[in-house]
Amino acid sequence: MKINAQDVVVRAGGQLYVVRVDAEGGQQTPRAVETLPAGEGERFERDFEAGVMLGLPQQREGEVRPYRVDLDRLNEQVIGWADGRNPVGAPLDTSSASPDWNDMVLLVKNDAHDVWFVKVDGGRDGRPLALDTQTAPRPIENYASRLAVRNQFGAGMVLGYLQQTPDPVGATCYMLNLEAFAEGPAKPSR
Repeated sequence: MKINAQDVVVRAGGQLYVVRVDAEGGQQTPRAVETLPAGEGERFERDFEAGVMLGLPQQREGEVRPYRVDLDRLNEQVIGWADGRNPVGAPLDTSSASPDWNDMVLLVKNDAHDVWFVKVDGGRDGRPLALDTQTAPRPIENYASRLAVRNQFGAGMVLGYLQQTPDPVGATCYMLNLEAFAEGPAKPSR
């Protein structure tokens, strides 16, 4: 399976996924989530087993190394954080047009829609994480949610977790800034 420099490889529930991101004319558009077939992700598994939580795009020995994100490790940290505090309250926007607490939100370079989300199931009560491969990534329509996410990314965040706040943002989610690396070719590793 060909993996492009703009794509994102995600480990969730022990399974590897590829979030396909089209990048034409400087515009990034998340379009699909695919399961990486067994045996085709060994180089990524090595990264994750070596402790990579976030691998930034790079070029290694002529091979494209896109974003690599280990949601399994992130989820452990987030569950620990959530269990140690009292939630502020439920998000106001719980429609399918806004992310749930453990969905993955992507900031992309796109003039029409720059904040997208990928559905992530599981993550609590021992249920393994799984990316929804049946539903394509969708733009976030809720203005307050988009603004909250943009503010976090605008502060220089590359990877983070947007915690629920007293503001009516309707977003608690994993966040990944693809726009930060939209310009230029992948960087060589050292």
